[in-house]
Amino acid sequence: MIRVLDDVGEPRHWFICFVKESQAWWVRWLACGRYDHVRCFAAIGGMNLWVFYDVTLKGVTLQVARDGPAAEKLIAAWIAGADVLHFERREAGGLPRWPVWSCVTAVKHLVGLPGGALRPDRLWRDLVAHGARTFDDAKPAAAAADAAARSPA
Repeated sequence: MIRVLDDVGEPRHWFICFVKESQAWWVRWLACGRYDHVRCFAAIGGMNLWVFYDVTLKGVTLQVARDGPAAEKLIAAWIAGADVLHFERREAGGLPRWPVWSCVTAVKHLVGLPGGALRPDRLWRDLVAHGARTFDDAKPAAAAADAAARSPA
């Protein structure tokens, strides 16, 4: 039996984590910039849940955690050693220009960002150009959770 919840919705406010170092030399070579990887997480409004989304060559990881210690632990792990942007999802118009085959194109499509970014550094610049706000990577996980809670979901 499928149960339909009234307060289900797509997250609008995403925290996009730009990872500075990859363990694979060839990923560092392909990224050829400051950032080697990108992944994101968001609060699901009205449900006290967080969703964590990561696309790698091994596949897609999708994790869900209840608001509280479990989510705080994952948030802390994801923002450690990363630069983080906060971005409000946009409705993407038309067909995607690039297939979803990498972390960059997956995140770009998830948040509805236009443009041709294929590498993390370019994605960073495109997000900032479209209104993303930066977060200091030294902020505790609670600060990220508080910011999401204050933003309308």
